[in-house]
Amino acid sequence: MTGGDRRSGTIEVEGEHTTAEIKTEAVDESCIEQVETLVDHEAFRNPVRVMPDAHAGAGAVIGFTMELGDRICPNTVGVDIGCGVAAVRLGDTDRLADEFGSPERLRELDERVRAAVPLGRSTFGDEGYPAQEYHLVDDFPWERCEAKLSTLNEGWDGRPIESPGYGKEYFLGLCDRLGYSPKRAIDSLGTLGGGNHFVEIARSEETGAFWAVVHSGSRGIGLTIAEYWQEQAHRACDDRAATARASLAAVDSDFYRFDLDEVTDRDLLNWLQGGMGEDWKAMDAVAARFEDSDPDRIDEIHGRLKAVTEAVREEGDGDDLDYLEGADRHGYLRDMVFAQTYAAESRRVMTRAVADALDAAVEETIESTHNYIDFEDHVIRKGATRVHEGERAVVPFDMRDGAVIVRGKGADAWNRSAPHGAGRRGSRRWAHEEFSVAEFADEMDGVFSTSVSEATLDEAPMAYKDRDVVLDRIEETATVEETLTPVFNLKADD
Repeated sequence: MTGGDRRSGTIEVEGEHTTAEIKTEAVDESCIEQVETLVDHEAFRNPVRVMPDAHAGAGAVIGFTMELGDRICPNTVGVDIGCGVAAVRLGDTDRLADEFGSPERLRELDERVRAAVPLGRSTFGDEGYPAQEYHLVDDFPWERCEAKLSTLNEGWDGRPIESPGYGKEYFLGLCDRLGYSPKRAIDSLGTLGGGNHFVEIARSEETGAFWAVVHSGSRGIGLTIAEYWQEQAHRACDDRAATARASLAAVDSDFYRFDLDEVTDRDLLNWLQGGMGEDWKAMDAVAARFEDSDPDRIDEIHGRLKAVTEAVREEGDGDDLDYLEGADRHGYLRDMVFAQTYAAESRRVMTRAVADALDAAVEETIESTHNYIDFEDHVIRKGATRVHEGERAVVPFDMRDGAVIVRGKGADAWNRSAPHGAGRRGSRRWAHEEFSVAEFADEMDGVFSTSVSEATLDEAPMAYKDRDVVLDRIEETATVEETLTPVFNLKADD
């Protein structure tokens, strides 16, 4: 059941398994329908809070937050694992102010950043880019992965995740399991990607300081991890289990070796596909019953049981909210630790590259991930930003409106979360059909960007919701401390 509380601007959604609050009324029916589907799904048992920048997304609603449970749906994190924003405050403000007042200097900056940070599908070593200098095995913060996994285990009351350790063997084993090139994973660290990812220089309206802001994710390796585990979820949760249950319900329970009422869908499929170490068909029991009285029944029942096995060998229909549990859940979380660390390390490399291009020192760093599982507070966030009490975070809007720096209030009613941006008004195709490059250029007046083109129309400021939709609600969960107004913005055009 869905109902809106007009005083608070919240839409409440009650489901079969949990409840959700959408922290705005400025959402369309497709978004509400995704939330309704989610709270009726058995994978979701904890209170769901959906951020004010919510919109319908691929697989699951954008703006989703919920505390981690025994079941995890990979789509509720998304395919760009660890996607987020890193913002670094730069020193030497007076010199930078002079440089950013000159279009020629800004164009030089654009060229230097493009030379240092591969954009779009490009990686280090591709034409026009130097070879990768970052040595993933030696330079990667594997100890940070170990610490994250330890923190997750310490705060979880279930069975701990066992791990032989992170490092070279884990990385090569991961790539082998995924069928992903280790070289491409290495060469992609420190690269921007495409879509809504960006490099931005912005100035604080409150302090006058300049900030370099990078929005990026885990590139192809993160996408492949997400797709791999969602496929495992599809295999475990597809409709074959329901079909098998219906067939077996008509067979005497003495003729198979599990309790049909107690066995999980996952274990049922494992039994039927020979994954439990013994034959699931109790043909000895069939023979004992009919060998003397009706031997023809033995072949009949064997044929019926064999048909069940053959049926589950066919491909089943997947569900966007198919989930992982048990050992698969642990495997996903272990890979998530790596992918999230990879994304954060990639942003660190890029922000330092931008600072080096400006010959400026980094005086402060704020890291705000928004597609991830928080291993400290166990909150899943897809299109949402962590804002624990006293913590600083960055919420970006669009190419024209920049971002705000907020300080968290730790509001449990919001799952200690805030929006991750302004949220899209419509699809990328819609934006290309709705707007012109001339309109795009007019909106970007005052911001230097070589990324205003037909190819990036779907990233025009008009393609995003008004930032006031977010700012009107954000004070319930975080305090806005600084507004970052962009002077430079760079995106890929592929």
